[in-house]
Order: sequence, then structure tokens, then C-alpha cells
Amino acid sequence: MRSSVILVVVACFALAQCQATPRPKRTRRKRKTPAPTEPPMGKNETVDYLMKEVKTLRGQLNQISRQLMLQQFFTEEKIRNEGFSGIKQIRTSKGGLKNYYGNTQSGSSYCSIHDHSNNIRTVGMGEFIGVLNGVEFRTRHNDFRLNQPHSTKGDYHAIEPIKFPDVPPEVLQKPDIQSQIQEMREWFKAWRDSDHTVRDYRKYFKPVLCYLEGAWTTKQGDSIDEPFESDRHSIDADSWFDLQEKVRFTSYTGSKSLGENLAFLPTTIMRFENSTPVFAQWNYRILCHPLNQSVPLTKFKPAEDIASRMKRKMSWEQYSKSRSARFELDRDLNPDEAMFREKDMARNFLDKLMEEVPGKNNYGGRIEDAGFDAEVQDFNGNGPLDVSRYHRWFKMANKDAMGRQQSHRGYADSYMFAAKTTQSRVSGLHMRACRKVKYKDGTRKLICENRNEKWSYAIPLEIIYMTPLSKWNPYGIKYNPNCAGYENTNDTRKGTGLCADYSRAKKHACDRFYYITPSEFFSASSEGEKDPADTAKKGFCMLDRDGNGVVASPSGTRIMFPEIKGVGKLRQRFPISPIHGHGTPVWKNLNALADMFMHNASYHFMKVNPKSGVEEIEFTYMLQTSRNPNVTPHEHYFSLVKSQFDKLVATGRPMVVETDIRESHSHTLKIKWNKVTKQLQYLKCSGQSLCGDEHPKLLIRSTD
Repeated sequence: MRSSVILVVVACFALAQCQATPRPKRTRRKRKTPAPTEPPMGKNETVDYLMKEVKTLRGQLNQISRQLMLQQFFTEEKIRNEGFSGIKQIRTSKGGLKNYYGNTQSGSSYCSIHDHSNNIRTVGMGEFIGVLNGVEFRTRHNDFRLNQPHSTKGDYHAIEPIKFPDVPPEVLQKPDIQSQIQEMREWFKAWRDSDHTVRDYRKYFKPVLCYLEGAWTTKQGDSIDEPFESDRHSIDADSWFDLQEKVRFTSYTGSKSLGENLAFLPTTIMRFENSTPVFAQWNYRILCHPLNQSVPLTKFKPAEDIASRMKRKMSWEQYSKSRSARFELDRDLNPDEAMFREKDMARNFLDKLMEEVPGKNNYGGRIEDAGFDAEVQDFNGNGPLDVSRYHRWFKMANKDAMGRQQSHRGYADSYMFAAKTTQSRVSGLHMRACRKVKYKDGTRKLICENRNEKWSYAIPLEIIYMTPLSKWNPYGIKYNPNCAGYENTNDTRKGTGLCADYSRAKKHACDRFYYITPSEFFSASSEGEKDPADTAKKGFCMLDRDGNGVVASPSGTRIMFPEIKGVGKLRQRFPISPIHGHGTPVWKNLNALADMFMHNASYHFMKVNPKSGVEEIEFTYMLQTSRNPNVTPHEHYFSLVKSQFDKLVATGRPMVVETDIRESHSHTLKIKWNKVTKQLQYLKCSGQSLCGDEHPKLLIRSTD
């Protein structure tokens, strides 16, 4: 509508110019001037002339608008090919003579994480710049809540609180507070050691995967669509236009919002409908998903961050226990194994976790994907893939030009997790797809269909381990969600460790003042790192079930628990988000050099003239030639390091491995050492007792 009005105004202006009376010549000397074009004189001719001008201007405006859309696409495509989906940068707060003294994805903490453990559900996280499938955006101060997609409702952005784990009955059965504290410490020790033989901690220590999700959404007028729930922050703008102007102003002046409540969320032209541009608004949210499988603490390993360590002069041990640490998740598909074997591989343990996470259709949706020109199947070819869950690896129904069937979402983005949706609030792309279909009689026919697809994108942010401390309340402190009158409360203990002033004791805990854990559960030593953004106090005087004053510690989510006697300091939050810059060739080579320098002995083979060094012994095994007459005969190979092989032989327990890709597929094998025959064999092949292409069960050690 607006474009039509503009065209009419421009056309009228052009006509007025044509009909204007020529001014008298004002030059002092004669010069030849071209005669002005005479406008049509008749009424009908004038209308025809205007219509032609409008049509011409409309076509030119459409071309310019389309070019604007393609410029946005070019920007996204450039970002896609320059790095991964991931975290790019946090707000700068420090600097120095060396460039690494400035903040990257990490500063005093990774991704600006901090503690709001006084709050029952709030998880502290500041601003950051992120990239999802080529879209770069800047968040507000996040401080997200422990919410998940709704388990039964499919409404757009329907959510519900994540249930807290129960308290082990063995703790509750103890007769007094001190006995409960001692028993609870034993459960924390079992969790620390990933030992579920005596106390099966897995029932009460639940991993939650929190993720960053983004999508192009349809505008609902100009009103702001708050991305997700936070009891501490919301976007400080009345409309999208107001938000854009405030962000432009702060970027232009270099200033900032004190509340950190502004976000840069781009707008794009998604498509054209009858020559009218359809705009889409980028928006994001942070949600969490309770994982269905256990993730032992042995699955986490600190990821090297030389810049953070250098500027803070931290040893590896100090760094691994600091807020600056980012973690790598072991890729072994077996949830009980954590070998951290460095090798290139396709689908891994992170994929298994992310494939549990639903897209915008929530948990109830199941969607299949016809693909661009071949049906999308699950990675092992066991039928159509449910693309309503976040995934990156899949198998195509047919081989591509390189002879492969297993493929990855995106072109060069290793962390592009995508999910398809049918939500009307998500803006999609239209395409007319045509393909030639061959019939049994040998004839071919061109079949065309109009397709409209909508997708959202996500990356993992962190895994938070929810513990029984969220519900354990041995003092019987009352709880009321309403926190009226609890603001700006000071520590009533005044550093004495006592609770003498009962008149100032709090009568109940509430959502933003959630203190129910006995302070004696933790050691009296320092709680460790603090951040100006932290809001929790060490403890408060609360009234127990009998009206007596007791000292309670905050029971919300922490980065690190304070020292626990006999257990040590344990981490509750494990950041695992990918880093955008790691997708560039420069970063890949720098990381390779860092590994060579920091782990010299392991990469001795990289030296041009190695004089000495010990290489890790590796055994290669072959999955014997397939026997299925309907497939091309082929073998598969996989490798084990000596420590893995020794463990198989010593324990007799099975292990899960992934073979290489042959004939456009690989196999996930559950292998075991046969103590009778003294040979290695597989028990399961891609979930079946026998591989679909009938590889024999006996695994042969390669001598090459």
C-alpha cells in the first residue's frame, strides 16, 4: 500500500514537471537548448502516460526492493561462511596493552554468566552477541528462567516450569538435621564420582540442557514481542521502531542502557506478495530441556582458552574451576564412556542430546522433511527423520554428486541445529519445486508443487545439573511465592555466623528470596569467585517449622557450589556453547597450533624432524565384508586406543563405537570382548542384532 502511494506521488510530481511553463532564458549568450518534451495534451493520453510511468516506477521499485532483500541474504551468507553458529562476543569491560586483555566470549566469566541463587528459578546470564545460521544479533541482559517447552500444549511459545528433582528418601529418613546433612553429602560425593553403584544419584541429580533458539517471526503490528520470561529484565521499548532507534542511538554514541535492556534484533524482507514486501522480525529466546539420559560429570572437559588464562594468569587447574571456563562434551556416543579421543567424526553425543530438544511445535509435534530433492531420513537410514527436533546430521534417500548420502545442515556451519515448524508466527519461505517422476511404463512427467517451509535454529548454551537442594528443606521453612516486603534485605547475621536477632528473621522463603538449605551443609570457608552482578547473600536468618531462627543458604542455581565438607567444590553449570569464530580457517589453524604447543608429546608426529616422543598406540578393527546380496560388498573400519582396548578386555563391559563411512553410510556398533574366544565382536549394529547389510559379528583386527 505504501509503495503504491509513493509511486502515485512520484508520477504526479513528474507530470507537474512536464506541464510547467518553461522559464525565459537567462543566459547572456545564445546557446542551443534542447526543446522540452511535450506532455500528452488529451485527457486519455495523460492517463495512459501516467499509467505507463507508474508501471515503470513500480517495476524499478520492485527491482530495488528485491536487491535490498538479496543484500540482506548476502550479509547472512557471508557470516555463515565465516564462522559457526555460536557466541561471538560479550560486552567489553576491561582492556590493556595486549589485545587479549579485552573480553572475547569470556571476561571475568564465560558468556557473562553470574549467580542469582537467591532466586528459585532464575539463571544469571548477561548480554552477548550471537550468530544463528548467519543471523548476527545482540541480546538484552538475559537472566533466563528454568522453563521448558510445554509438554502437552502446542501453542506458540507455550512453556512450563521444569520440575525440581526429589530428595533421596535415604536423606529424609534420617532422624535429625546433622544426619540428613551427612547423608546428603554422600549423595553429592556419588554424583561427583559418577558412581551409581551404592547410591544411584541419577534419580535425583538431573541434567538440563539450556539452549539459544532464534527464528524469523511475523510482526504483530509494531508491538514488542518479549522473547522469553525473566523476572529481572525485559526489552525497554514501546515498539520495534522504538527499539531500533534506541539501539541505533546507543551504537552511534557508544553509550549503553543501565538496565542492559536493549537488544539488536534485525528486520528483513522475507518475500514479496503481489509486489508488496513481507517483513520478518528476528527474535530469540533461551529455554531449557530436561534430558532423558544421564550425562556423567566425566563427560565434561574444560576447553582451552589461552587468552582468558593469560590475562588472569591462571593455571589449568585454576581455570578449570573458574567462571571463565567453557567445557567440551565428550563425543563418544556411549553415555557411560568418556575417552575424549581426538578424531574427526560425524554424529556424536551432543547430537543425541540436541535431538531431544523440540522446535517451535513443542514436544507433541512430529514433522517429516521432503528435502530439497531427496527425502530426509535419520542418520542411520531407519526411516524418515522427525525434523521437529533440533538436529544437524541426516541421511538423504539418494546419493549426491559426491556419492554420499549422509549430510549436514548448512554448508560450512558445524553447529547449525535446525528444526522445522508449522507455527503461523514463524515467517517462512515459498518455493515452487519441480521434479521429473519416472513411471513403470518408462514415461516421465514433470510434477510441480508450491512449498512453504518454516524453520528455527538453536545452539546448546549450557548443561545445568539440578540437584535435590532445590527441594530439600529439613528446617521446614515456609514457602510463599509472593516476595512483597522482601526487597533490599540485609544479612541479619552481620558476619557472626549466628542468628541472634529473631525479630529480623524472615518468616518464609519466596521466589526471589529462596533460602532453605542449611548453611551447615557447606563449609565455613569462602564461597569463591564473586561478580558485581551476583545477588545472593551467603545466608539469612529464617524461621523454621517451630518458629526458631536458623541460618539458611540460597537454594537456587549456582555456577559453583561452596565448599562441601568431604566433597569439595562442585560445579553446577557447564557452559558448552560453540564459538562463532572457531569456524574460520584462521581459528582452526590456531587451535591446532595451540594443541601442538600445549600437548607437545601427543602431537610429536607433527614435527618436521621429530627426535623423540611417544605416540598413543592405536588399534584398527574391520567390520567384515557385507553378505547382503542387495548391497555392494564393502567393509567398515574403526579404531580403538590402547586404553579403550584394555578396558574392554579387563571389564568385559560393552562399548559403543562409530565406524567410518563406506557406501554412503556408517554403523553405530555396540562391541564387547568375548572372554571365551578371546576375540572382539559386536552385539548391536545401529540398534539391530545384525547389520542391515549383514556384516558378520566377528571383528577383525587390521594389520595394515
